[in-house]
Amino acid sequence: MKRKLFVILVYCNNAFGQNICNDDACRDQKIQELQQALLLMHEKFDKLTKHIQVIENSEGRTLGNRVVTSAYGQANPETNGIYNFNESTSAGQDAIITSRVHGGTSGDPFVSLDVKGVTGWSLGLDNSDDDKFKIANRWDKLDEVTRLTITRAGQVGIGTSNPAHKLQVEGNLKASSISTGSINGGLWVKATEESGPDRNGIYVYNEASGSAILSSRVNGSNAGDPFVSLDVKGVTGWSVGIDNSDDDSFKISNDWQNINSNTRFKLTRNGNVEIHGNLKVNGFQRDDHLCERRVSKSTWLYCHQDEFVAGIDFDHNHDGTGGVYCCKLSTN
Repeated sequence: MKRKLFVILVYCNNAFGQNICNDDACRDQKIQELQQALLLMHEKFDKLTKHIQVIENSEGRTLGNRVVTSAYGQANPETNGIYNFNESTSAGQDAIITSRVHGGTSGDPFVSLDVKGVTGWSLGLDNSDDDKFKIANRWDKLDEVTRLTITRAGQVGIGTSNPAHKLQVEGNLKASSISTGSINGGLWVKATEESGPDRNGIYVYNEASGSAILSSRVNGSNAGDPFVSLDVKGVTGWSVGIDNSDDDSFKISNDWQNINSNTRFKLTRNGNVEIHGNLKVNGFQRDDHLCERRVSKSTWLYCHQDEFVAGIDFDHNHDGTGGVYCCKLSTN
């Protein structure tokens, strides 16, 4: 043993170009110090090898070996498993954990998390799908049971691996609040096959005692129109909202993308109502007891001043009498 330690001393002396000892007493002292150091190193290495194993692959090759670490029963990340710490306080001194594959035809670099016998998750790059970043509910692969995808263009998909928008959600979306801020664009929610309003499309529910509000607002009188659009694709559509270019009247229009086109119903801010087309009202009767004819059509808006319910131009029904009648509700 002494001979081996002496050889190590000589090697160190030659390697570092230093005269370690010139006499036997000094040499014996250095050998003893080195022996103690090697013993300490052996103890440390023995503890280390209990928790780290380098296992050869099935072909017995060095290339492709795997390192197995045995975690301690502690919750502290500093003392459990793999811990990479850069002690430098200088800028740019990063602590990096790397996983890399060799080119576009190789496998996927990813991190695997697993609860043995229960379930697992993977997060990393799917090399077979344009190198998208994915999180999948499999511990051993990324391209199955994928829950979240981010494309290299920055589009995010939840429930889909092929998002066509900045955020595309396949399924129900529940949020305490959604704000697009100053982003140019809209929020697109794909409806489900469910028939219930609380499980299809946009659903606002206040679980407390306050209000539940769907808001649409434009920035001033020179801006566009705040309205709700309803459409049957390829058939027809309707708009309901405020026509900002017409004194902010409330309108219903037979055009899914324009509130001031094909207006069918108009409610002004002073309460006047304008209906385009013939009017059929159930519950009204034109007879001597319920209606009063007023020849001047300009007076029909004032029928309510004489305790009548509404003014109706019966001439629109082509009865030949012309004029406007103020009518009360029928009791028949």
